Amino acid sequence: MSLTAEETAELINETVPTIEQERGRRNTRFQLSLVSISKICKRNIVDTVFLNNLASELLNMGWCMFQVENTRWGFIKKKSVESWVKFSNKRFV
Repeated sequence: MSLTAEETAELINETVPTIEQERGRRNTRFQLSLVSISKICKRNIVDTVFLNNLASELLNMGWCMFQVENTRWGFIKKKSVESWVKFSNKRFV
């Protein structure tokens, strides 16, 4: 049976600390291919609606999800992004 976006987000969020323990260091960012996401959520087709819902659920859990390439997604801890320099639109006009 396939997982919902919420269940998939919970699984990803719960697995990261396990990977951190195995690697022996904190992990604030990682990548997953669309194939990996498909296997994690047990779905043959992962559409944009599911990916948007997954990104929303992960954001609530402190992870930002964004598309890196056509079939690759990046994940970064929200706290890491919050410390980035902020630009305003005035710099671009």
